[in-house]
Amino acid sequence: MQKKILPMSYRLILVLYNAIYSLIATFLFIFNYFRSKKNNPALPVLNNGYKVDMWVLCPSSGDEALLKEILSSWPEEEPITVLASTGTQKGYEFLKNLHPPRQVGLLVDHMPQDRSSVVKSYLKKFSPRALIQLGTIEFRPNLFLNCKKQDIPSLFLNPRLSPRSLARYLFLQNFWYFLGPDEICASSEIELSRLRVLFPGRKIDKLPDINLDRYPENNLIPYVHNPLSHYLKAQSQFLVFALVGKEEEDHIIRSIKEVLYKRPKSIIAIFPEDNAKSDTWDQLLQNKGISRIKRSELQDQVPPGSVILWDVAGEIDAAYALARGVFVGGTLAPRKKEADFLRPLYQGVIPCIGPYWHHFAWAEEVVFRQGLVTQVQNEIELQSNLLEYLKGNPKREKINENFHNFLVNGQGGTTSAINKIISYIRHQN
Repeated sequence: MQKKILPMSYRLILVLYNAIYSLIATFLFIFNYFRSKKNNPALPVLNNGYKVDMWVLCPSSGDEALLKEILSSWPEEEPITVLASTGTQKGYEFLKNLHPPRQVGLLVDHMPQDRSSVVKSYLKKFSPRALIQLGTIEFRPNLFLNCKKQDIPSLFLNPRLSPRSLARYLFLQNFWYFLGPDEICASSEIELSRLRVLFPGRKIDKLPDINLDRYPENNLIPYVHNPLSHYLKAQSQFLVFALVGKEEEDHIIRSIKEVLYKRPKSIIAIFPEDNAKSDTWDQLLQNKGISRIKRSELQDQVPPGSVILWDVAGEIDAAYALARGVFVGGTLAPRKKEADFLRPLYQGVIPCIGPYWHHFAWAEEVVFRQGLVTQVQNEIELQSNLLEYLKGNPKREKINENFHNFLVNGQGGTTSAINKIISYIRHQN
C-alpha cells in the first residue's frame, strides 16, 4: 500500500475538526462528570496492550449483529483475535454477551474518541492488521488517517449510507475520498450507487448480504402450539403495531381509532419499540381516550374491540403468527433506530411499512416486487391496507415459502466477508 501525504487544504480541515471535536468532548466530560462509571465501562486490557488481527468498528445499534454472524461462522483453522468497538451502550452489552467459538479471541470496548493521540495509542497497543467497519458508515478522520500512515488496510463491509448522509459527505467529497477505506463491499444496488457517487473510482464490490444469514430456516408456529392461543381465537381479526416509537405516536393513535371505528370487532396489539416505554404508551392511550389492557394482565380470551398493550418480552413472533396484518414501526416517521420489518414473514404475514426504511436498503426493492412487503406513504394508506388485511387470514404457508426462497437466493454474505477479511490479514503477514 502506498503511503499518502495529506494535502495542506485537508490538514486545515483536520485542524478545524480536531478543535471542534475537543470542545465537544470537553463539554460532554463536564456534563457527564457526575454520572456513574458503570455507564462508561473501560476495556481492562487497554493499559497493557494486546495485539489483535483486526479492529472492527460497529458505529450504530444493529451493526453488532453483523459481527456476531461473522465470528460465529469463523473457520476453526483460522484462529483470530478481534478488538470490537461499538458506538452504543446497547451494542456494548450485546458484544459483551457474545460467546464466539474457541478459535476467536474477542475484546470489547466502547468507540474511542477520534483524537489523534487516542487513536495513535490504540494502534500502538493493539497493532491491528486490518480495520473493518461494519454497517453504518461513520467517518473518523484521525483514525483513518493514522491507519493509512501505518499501512493498515481498511475495509467497509455491508455499509449503509442514507441519502441524507450522502448529501452531507458530498460537501467535502475529496476530503472523505482521500481518507476513505481501501475497499468497500456493499450488498444492495441502492448502496452501490450511492457509494460510487461518494467514492468514484474506488474499488467497490458487491457482496451477498450478511443480514440475510441472520435468518435461519424457521417453521411457522401452528395455532395449537402458539402460547397466545389461550387469549386469541384462530379467526380473530387481529392486528399488530410492532416496535412503534415516539415519532409515530400520533400516526398510530389515529390509525387505531380509524380501524376500531370501521372494524369494531378487531383486536389490536401495540408493541412499543422498548418494553420500558410501555407505561408511556399506557398514559398516552389513556389521554387519547382509548381503552386498553396490558398483556401481563390477560387471563382469558380477549373480547373483540380490545387494544392490548404488550408489556411482556419475547412474544412478538407468537403475535405475528396470529395476526392478519402487521405494521412495523420505525418506518412511518424518520427515526435513527431501525426495526426488522422482515421478521413477520417468518410467520407467514406480509408486513406493512412506511417510506423510511433506508436502514434496510440491503433488502432492496426485490421484496416489494415479489410482494413480500407492502409500503405505504402515510397513515391514510396505512389504515386502508390494515383494513384490507382484516378481511381474511393470510396464506401463511405460501408467504413463508416465498420468503424462504428470497433468503436462499441472497445468502452467503457471511462466508464471503470472512474470506475477504482473511485475505486482508494474510496480506499483512
